[in-house]
Amino acid sequence: MRGGGLLADLGPLADGLTNYRQDAFPGSFATSSLGPELYSVPFTVAPLGLWYHKKSLEHAGISDPATTIDELNDQLEILRNKKLSDDAMPIRVDFTGAEYSLTAFWPWIWSFGGNPLEYGEDESVALNWTDPGTFNAFQWAQDLIDKGYAPDTPTGWWDRARFAYGGVAYKVDGPYLRGHFSGLNPKLRTVESINDQYGVTPIPKGPGSAASVTIADDHSLAISADANDQQLAWTLIRFLTTNDESIRSFLGPQGGLLPVLSQNSLPRYKKYYSDEITRAFLEKIAPTMRRLPSGRLYSQAAVLIAQTLKEIALTPGSDVMDHLVTLNGDLESLYEQ
Repeated sequence: MRGGGLLADLGPLADGLTNYRQDAFPGSFATSSLGPELYSVPFTVAPLGLWYHKKSLEHAGISDPATTIDELNDQLEILRNKKLSDDAMPIRVDFTGAEYSLTAFWPWIWSFGGNPLEYGEDESVALNWTDPGTFNAFQWAQDLIDKGYAPDTPTGWWDRARFAYGGVAYKVDGPYLRGHFSGLNPKLRTVESINDQYGVTPIPKGPGSAASVTIADDHSLAISADANDQQLAWTLIRFLTTNDESIRSFLGPQGGLLPVLSQNSLPRYKKYYSDEITRAFLEKIAPTMRRLPSGRLYSQAAVLIAQTLKEIALTPGSDVMDHLVTLNGDLESLYEQ
């Protein structure tokens, strides 16, 4: 059992279903496992992709979204110089200092070749926040603000609301952004209207990665180890993740990918999973998912890392390496507890 014995091992329950683990996205169960134990299963699969506002790119004379970080940097320069409209910005990256801001930044760290945090099977921890790839990723974050490519606001509300009105050209987000759009902009109430104005592409490949890579930001369900009837709890999980009513009333409209891979291609769910944006998530982005390096004390570590990201990005001219050396020391102290 994981979590100090708080979570039940779902392996025996999942193994009772034919092809359940095989009919899944690559990495889906790895994200929820450590060693032989399966301590949660995906409720919705949510790889992060690079969303873009089509008209912003067209206005700047950009025909295709960036596929590499070098291309992205060139496009951000063009977008900035084109003065998109009013206070519109080329890109939004979350520098709020919240834990989730780190989740959204992991793909950039990996794309630059960084590998600063690893957990072993025995939950040993390897730290290297000063490696060249990690340094380059955090330096890039600072440059985004310094060069005027991204807004210097540390608030989180800005993100999706502004993007829903074309106030940002590029933004990293999951497939569930489609579900948020309808509540943010009345003109984005249909799948067709969203696809008309927006697109999504894999995280641009960086100098330290052979291919695009993203985070597996799955929303998951678990069962308490103290549950009186774990089989009944598992029946509820299966209903929530695979039942037709659940898919039609919640999972489909909110936009996340269905955890059972083959269900995403069923004709009866074509309304939700056949559009260009969703197919890009299914066919191009989901295959690049990588497990979040989570383990012992991760949440506490993530807050320290996210705060450092915020300090670096919002303090142009400060020494990035000094910040990272301090961060590495703080994390070493944390994990020595």
